[in-house]
Amino acid sequence: MNFLKLLFFTSLFFISSCTKTSNSSVQDCGTSYSFDDPKFQMDKELHAKVRYVVFLDSLETIDTNSIEASLRLLNSQLSEQTFGGELHLQFNLDEIVHVCAKEKKEDMPSFIKHAFLYNKDKVFNIYVYGDKQPYMIGEDSLVRARAAGIPSRSIAIRKGFLVTSTITHEMLHCLGLIHVHQKDETNGYSTETGDLVCDTKSINAEDFVDGNCNYVGPDLAPDVAAKYECNLMSYIKSDCRSCLTEGQAKRVKFVIQGVDILRECFNLPIS
Repeated sequence: MNFLKLLFFTSLFFISSCTKTSNSSVQDCGTSYSFDDPKFQMDKELHAKVRYVVFLDSLETIDTNSIEASLRLLNSQLSEQTFGGELHLQFNLDEIVHVCAKEKKEDMPSFIKHAFLYNKDKVFNIYVYGDKQPYMIGEDSLVRARAAGIPSRSIAIRKGFLVTSTITHEMLHCLGLIHVHQKDETNGYSTETGDLVCDTKSINAEDFVDGNCNYVGPDLAPDVAAKYECNLMSYIKSDCRSCLTEGQAKRVKFVIQGVDILRECFNLPIS
């Protein structure tokens, strides 16, 4: 599939609410992500650096142990997958930078501005904000984290969610993954609709996975239901999220291969 076409479909979902007018339920599961670079190997371990920008009010603190723990969690969740979703990605700490938010009178709603001002090239930048968010109002005050875009290389996260699967969820947005519940008008098994992954049916797992991480929704084959009980790209309970499907892993590798800012982060040559 042409990569520009893929990004075009992605932008439709996140810039507008438009959907395909067809009610077709045609599956295109025979379509697989292709790798134009013959040196790009699915099983090759890729390394990238992560830089933390701690943007807290001076009355709050964050210790280095929390940052190191978040990095360990990120690495474990992106390297030890089930359902064939192994990614072979390894993230290493670049540096920790502190910014005094009290002087700026800004917090998480200013994330994109902060990324523009403080981002470092060729690394992933994680902006850590306080939990109270004194300058955040309305529904924004409930946001746990967000990625700058899909794909991108910047994440904003509140410190209370730093050592949870939320950080992995947002990093996977940076690497090209979309929520498994992304709506479409097909049955969801497609690389052109929904989450653009062929082996994840479009389903709002949050409604069908209980607090014990068990699928309790409409009838699905046990092996299919199992993919939603732990999927990192769902809105289920954070403690339940730990897995990806084979299709999700292939999409991540495909996106890394085709996006220059990600190739730079993983020390891949730019053509």
